[in-house]
Amino acid sequence: MKGVSELVSLVIIAAGIVAVSVTIFLYAYWNTQQANIVSEYSYTRSLLQFIQTSIEDILRGGVFERRYPGQNALFGSRAMSCVLTISLDFSNGTSENPPVKIENRVLRIGTRFPVVSSPRPMNMDRYRVIYDPKYFFEVYEYYENGWSYADLIPSGILVKRYVVNTTKGAINKTEIGLILLNTTHYGSAYIRARVEFDKNEVYTGVSHIVIADSCSGVVLEETGNITLAIYHLSVTT
Repeated sequence: MKGVSELVSLVIIAAGIVAVSVTIFLYAYWNTQQANIVSEYSYTRSLLQFIQTSIEDILRGGVFERRYPGQNALFGSRAMSCVLTISLDFSNGTSENPPVKIENRVLRIGTRFPVVSSPRPMNMDRYRVIYDPKYFFEVYEYYENGWSYADLIPSGILVKRYVVNTTKGAINKTEIGLILLNTTHYGSAYIRARVEFDKNEVYTGVSHIVIADSCSGVVLEETGNITLAIYHLSVTT
């Protein structure tokens, strides 16, 4: 009986050691996976932030290109919930009919891991007036339906007012700029952002403009010597 008792004790001890070893292994594996996911998400989010901060260079013809892991943090896009309507009257007495309609896209990354815990912000798709091109985009992070997201939202309406001195006197001018985001996803683990200059829309000789979005109504109304530019930004991933 003593031999049997010792054998049972050894089996119990061995089982305990195995259980502890498996637990330690799983814990280490989980922590490693968690660290990898957080690291990949953070790097991929930084690509959105780079587009946000370097948009002036991109609008001047620069191209942003980077590789990314593409395993745990995935690129995608969604429709921007606020639709923009632009009414234009020209100095020659004509109007743009029908008004220009902008149904924009949002570039996003997502991961099935609670990297962030804050809920989706309200009204984050609303357009807003800006006076510096570095604010063309806003980046929001939130957790929704089991996914952590970071969204790059082209919600800025750039307004630049300046005076031009001519032989006939000073002329007040206003330039208004918008970004229309076009996204294509191949799952290539490679991101490329550039302006499609052949698709850009420029309206000159505008005497009156009203810009409204479907979420909050009129965002901007301007009268004067106005030029409107809609930049087509193409992003492929």
